[in-house]
Amino acid sequence: RINERRLAFFAAPFLMLQQLRDDQGLRDPGSRDAIRKMILASLTMNPQISAVYAGYENGSFLHILSISDSEKSFIEGLRGPAATRFAIREIRADSGGRTESWQFLDAAGRQIGGLGDQAASFDPRRRDWYRDARAQPEKIVRNTPYLFATTGQVGMTLAGAIEGGAVGVDITLDRLMAYVRSVRSNEKQRFVGFDEQNRLLAHFDPDRMFKVKIENES
Repeated sequence: RINERRLAFFAAPFLMLQQLRDDQGLRDPGSRDAIRKMILASLTMNPQISAVYAGYENGSFLHILSISDSEKSFIEGLRGPAATRFAIREIRADSGGRTESWQFLDAAGRQIGGLGDQAASFDPRRRDWYRDARAQPEKIVRNTPYLFATTGQVGMTLAGAIEGGAVGVDITLDRLMAYVRSVRSNEKQRFVGFDEQNRLLAHFDPDRMFKVKIENES
């Protein structure tokens, strides 16, 4: 039963990443409305996924976040509406530079707020998840846990290359640990999970699992 639940937890992020790699909509900025709807539906059905994004060689970036209680303070920092359930950040690159905008959506996917264009400091091309994915285009890569640049949450990233860029899927510490606690039958049991390469995926003691690497922000 535990193995089945472990597979259920990690299957959705892997499947989401593969679907993004196969979808031509991410290559064409004019076709992104359909891919956004698909991502929002997936985030609704799979609360273990905290964010999905795509970065490109020209420095543009599409970032869709699922907002739980742990990310509420981040939304408040952006002065977004309290009812925000999803947030979409888009960085556009053109001859005038790179600009960033935000949309805040409610649980039904309706826009309830936004932030206009401003200079973008975040550059996906400088992040380890992007570099690792581009360096190994045939593989799905997983970074060691680190501090996410956007929300300040700690978690791990699954990433893969696409034509002209890379896509990523985030899982945060709090979402992973909620799962770890859910598979414990009683307080005397301790749960530790590893992947097929014997790398630590989950541990009942978060301090034993996560090494925060600020320089490896996503």
